[in-house]
Amino acid sequence: MIRGPVDGVVARALERGTWRFPASLALAAVWARAAHVARPLPLPAGARVIGVGGPTLGGSHKTPLVLALAHALAERGERVAVVAHGYGGAVSRARRVTTSDQASIVGDEALWLARDLRDAG
Repeated sequence: MIRGPVDGVVARALERGTWRFPASLALAAVWARAAHVARPLPLPAGARVIGVGGPTLGGSHKTPLVLALAHALAERGERVAVVAHGYGGAVSRARRVTTSDQASIVGDEALWLARDLRDAG
């Protein structure tokens, strides 16, 4: 949680990518060498992306946060699409999830997102 002027400076530096401590630079260099795109996702020109992630596979409320963000953006008139991993699903490639899909095929959270966002942007 951001609590003071020093923490706010660090948070803004992280947002801008200007936090320049040796440890962070070393980690960034390791990540740059090790990271690779598993499945590229072409985006339309001008698309804006918000990434929601974390170090845990479940229980940290990422999906409810995504739903809240998507609804808030849709209420502002933005077109919204959610790209998510269908954990627990059985599909082998990216596909659109519909409200009539089965959770055993697409994953329970992917189905939850599709149903909850069916009328959003």
